[in-house]
This record gives sequence, C-alpha cells and structure tokens, in this order.
Amino acid sequence: MKSDIFNCQFHTFYNCHLQFHLAQDKIDDTNTKYICGINEYMTQQNLIDLGLNESSTLKKVYETAHAIQQAIHNRDGESLTSILKNYIPMGNAMDTAIST
Repeated sequence: MKSDIFNCQFHTFYNCHLQFHLAQDKIDDTNTKYICGINEYMTQQNLIDLGLNESSTLKKVYETAHAIQQAIHNRDGESLTSILKNYIPMGNAMDTAIST
C-alpha cells in the first residue's frame, strides 16, 4: 500500500515536472487526460497552473524561463536582450543563470 502511494506521488511530481519543460506552444490546453496522484482529468495547462499557483516566485521564474525559451526559439535577439536587461532578481538560481 505504501509503495502505491509513493508511486502515485512520484508520477504526479514527474508529470508536473515534464509539463513545466514544455514550450508554450506545445502545451495542450484543450484535451484532458487522467493525472495519477491528483486523481482527476485535466489539461496540461491546468496541471501547470495548479503547480504554479503554489508559489508566486515559481510562477515568475517559469514565465521568465518561457519568455527566454521563446525568444531563443524565434531567434529574437531584441526580445532576449530586453528580458535579460529588465529581469528583477528574486534571490534564487534564476539570478545566477541570468547574470552569467
């Protein structure tokens, strides 16, 4: 029984982790699927929102990382420069990544 609970918790974390790394245009916000551990059917976007609503810092880091990813993907140097120049340090690992 304890192993089953651990497996569901692991799969929930793993599912959320995978969704956070998807490019914004790859996130499915229409089709629902069953999420083990949460025990509900939801879209990828709902799962991401559920995780991001737990921490405003995580949400800011996520949005910044996705903006950087999109600027790089679109080869938009001006947008990337703007994101990096206007970044406000949050006292986490993202500060180091942006400053190097």
